Amino acid sequence: IMDISSMRTKSLKLNIEPCNLTQLVEETVHMLDHATDKHGRPVKRPSVQLVNDLERANLPIIQADVHRCTQVVYNLVMNALKFTQQGEVRITGQFNSEAGEVRVDVSDTGIGISKSHLERVFEPFEQED
Repeated sequence: IMDISSMRTKSLKLNIEPCNLTQLVEETVHMLDHATDKHGRPVKRPSVQLVNDLERANLPIIQADVHRCTQVVYNLVMNALKFTQQGEVRITGQFNSEAGEVRVDVSDTGIGISKSHLERVFEPFEQED
């Protein structure tokens, strides 16, 4: 809640430093591969494969807030694992050198978001059931 408030008032301070996304994602995937929920159950179901294909992208070191990038990756992968009963959660990436852009994608074979909830899930504190 504090982060959203800070973003709205433009007072959120970012700590920009060199960020190795490949390493950051590897560490986050390793942590989530062994994480348990509040009831002690594994977050990743045995029928779900967590695949990190980011190394193939050969991403450069970027300038970013490492803590915020970790939060984003953690939340995206955690959400994908939460709603995927079987199949896979896959992390891929690409670097567009001409545009100077790095892209990281998290895809899954989960239930997806119903069309009636698409707009709502991008509102703060919203999540489809």
